[in-house]
Parts: sequence; C-alpha cells; structure tokens
Amino acid sequence: MITVCIGDVGYAEDSRPEELPPGEQARLGRLLRPADRRLFLATWTAATRLLAARLQVAPRKVELDRRCARCGDATHGRPVLRQSTLRLSVSHSGEQFAVAIADELDVGVDVEQETAELWSPAMHEVVLAPDEPVPSRASQAVVWTRKEAVLKCVGVGLLAQGAGVVAEVVAAQHRHPEIVEQHPLQ
Repeated sequence: MITVCIGDVGYAEDSRPEELPPGEQARLGRLLRPADRRLFLATWTAATRLLAARLQVAPRKVELDRRCARCGDATHGRPVLRQSTLRLSVSHSGEQFAVAIADELDVGVDVEQETAELWSPAMHEVVLAPDEPVPSRASQAVVWTRKEAVLKCVGVGLLAQGAGVVAEVVAAQHRHPEIVEQHPLQ
C-alpha cells in the first residue's frame, strides 16, 4: 500500500513538538526561523502520525535513522525506519509539504514553492537531459519536482544530476490534492 499526504503549515496548529520522535524534536529545536519551525512541525507531525498508525505505535515511538549513506553523519541522511519494511519520503517547500509511505517499495516525493523562475538558464545542463526541451516557466516546477522525486526514490536525491531523468509535462486534472490517498499494491 502506498500512502501520500499533501498538506500545508496550517497542520501545525494541531501539532505538538512532544509528539515527535526525539531525533525530530532535536532537529526542530535547531531551526531558528519561526516559519521553518512551523513547516517542519507540520511536516513531521503528519509523517510520524501516518507512520505510527501503520506501525500501531505512538508517534513518539516511531524510530527513524538519518545516517547519511555517503558520509555516515547521523544528522542529514535520508529518513529510514528502523526495524520496519515501510519506506518513507518527505518534502517541504514554502508552506506546503508532502509525505509518501510504502510497504517494501522505495518511494520519492517532492514539492516546490512556485516562483517566477525556478531555475536559471545555467541550470539547464544540470536539470535537463541532452535532448530534453527547455520547459516553459509554468512547467519548470513540474519538471523539477518530478525529477527530484525520482532521484529521491532511487536513493540519491540531489547528489545526482536531474539530467539523467526525463520528465514529460502533461496537463494534470488535480493540481493540488488535499487528501490522503491509499492505494493497495497488486
């Protein structure tokens, strides 16, 4: 089953720092800007509540390991659940967040705050494949988020260049989903 939750900072109104696992409480405590703290709290409250429900434990009991596979540092790696087959991907930007959870299946999710121009022309060689067309300004966020989600799913995140992933932009019927969706895998 894959669960995807998309929300915004308003979720922080129903969030309490003491509900987070100890490591995430420590990360929250290191954030200085109130807007960053609020978004982090909303994001990780949603993530830990979803994980806790799937694991049938209290949110504070969700055990995450953040050890970086590349350097071994325990403060900035991809979040991995200890002693579980669940996989997790989390993203936040601006006032939005997304959480994806799957059973025994790697997942990747990304959200980006839309700006006037997400990347400069100098980013084209990093983001775009050699034969990939330059997206319109309106499509840049779509292309970027799709590529970053794929890179997160395969476990390299932004360590790899997006030029290795081609993202086709198609019109979406539901641009801003607001509900948790669960899809059983077959």
